[in-house]
Amino acid sequence: MTLSLYRPTVRLALILMALTFLAPASARGGMRQPVDDDFFAIQKNFEIFGAMFESLVGSYVDPVDAERLMRRGISAMLQELDPYTVFLDESDYSAANVSRAGRLGTVGLDADFRDGRFTVLSPINGGAAFRQGIRVGDVITHVARRETGTMTRSDIFELLTGDPGSLVEVRIVRRGEEEARVFQLPREIVQADPVAHAEVLFGDADLAVGYVRLSTFAPGSAERVRASLVQLNETTQLKAVILDLRDNQGGLLEDAVAVVQLFVPPGSPVVSILGRRPESTAEYSTSGTPLFPDTPLAVLINRRSASASEIVAGAVQDLDRGVIVGEASFGKGIAQTVTRLPFNTGIKITTSRFYSPSGRNIQSANYRLEGAATPDSLRGAFSTSNGRPVRGGGGIDPDVPVSNAADGPLLEVLRQGGHLFRYAGQQTVQQSQAVTPDQIDMAAFAAWLSQEQITFETRADKLLR
Repeated sequence: MTLSLYRPTVRLALILMALTFLAPASARGGMRQPVDDDFFAIQKNFEIFGAMFESLVGSYVDPVDAERLMRRGISAMLQELDPYTVFLDESDYSAANVSRAGRLGTVGLDADFRDGRFTVLSPINGGAAFRQGIRVGDVITHVARRETGTMTRSDIFELLTGDPGSLVEVRIVRRGEEEARVFQLPREIVQADPVAHAEVLFGDADLAVGYVRLSTFAPGSAERVRASLVQLNETTQLKAVILDLRDNQGGLLEDAVAVVQLFVPPGSPVVSILGRRPESTAEYSTSGTPLFPDTPLAVLINRRSASASEIVAGAVQDLDRGVIVGEASFGKGIAQTVTRLPFNTGIKITTSRFYSPSGRNIQSANYRLEGAATPDSLRGAFSTSNGRPVRGGGGIDPDVPVSNAADGPLLEVLRQGGHLFRYAGQQTVQQSQAVTPDQIDMAAFAAWLSQEQITFETRADKLLR
């Protein structure tokens, strides 16, 4: 016998959900006729899904966890879409709200596991950890009196973050010291400088090149780039500019437009956002006076340059304003919006695509899920302002391809095992100052590898064995 205790409630709820979902669309003018068909399809399939779900939960031979079953169904449904459209459960949605509102405090640490130990990779300049003297290479053994060796990286960072002004106890072990150090670190809103580095390359006044590395498109990034370039130009008149966007995974679209505005004439198109709804559609052009309208410009990108970085590189390339150097970029040409769902859950859903001035969308056709290159047949052909051919659908291709030299097998073993990092940290402690590569004694390094019993087997060794 099929249980039907909840059928009227389920059916009514699903119909109300369908009406709520379609209400914003039907309220707009110029509604397309197929919406009636959409409404019927949604209503029909909601009823089928609700009835099936009710039957499974009420009649299956073994007890069924209703919430777990529904979450599995949601996951399966989202797998039909792009990987950026995701369901946010209660904790994810709450964390997303805190992050967007800028209310999340942190101690200012970049850290990860190295050789099984949670190790400081870089204290963020200006953060509490930096001010109190935590160093690169310090091993964090306890956070809030809990051993880090028993936790995941996300668990540890969950303890390190919290309400601004609250304290968290961190215990570290430092190379060369027997006693552990204990820090009481205040959680703060850390405003890391988006300009990671800026300097004048080639001191010769006839060949002064301004170099700026932008690590993220956070609020105020464009102003920081402008201020850095103005300062460099005051030192010596710049003859060219290099904007380094390697490893920059994006951020605010508005700041990407403002960065392009530093180099192109007012009224230049930068990016178009196109979605199904009017609120998901917009066009962005420059409006201010450029800082360097004619100075030769090069933009550096690599495979980890994504989103807002690709907007900047795409605009510079399409407008023939500068040369793009490096590797093909990541290929993320879509934008997401977070929408609230019942019971304090939500969904981050892809609502639009963005297009460069030539009309190309740089989103990779396969979303780079397996790192495979998009075939040219799926990329489409476009032209820059001066008629140069460029392709869409697969990231921004550089005008001048330059790839990092592939690591040899020995270097790969040393890097992946964290041996280079550990040796550099040891030398820094012994010399009480940062160590540059040219200061490394290779014979001493080889002796250290032997002492640490770090071995390396060549391909010839493997074949012989």
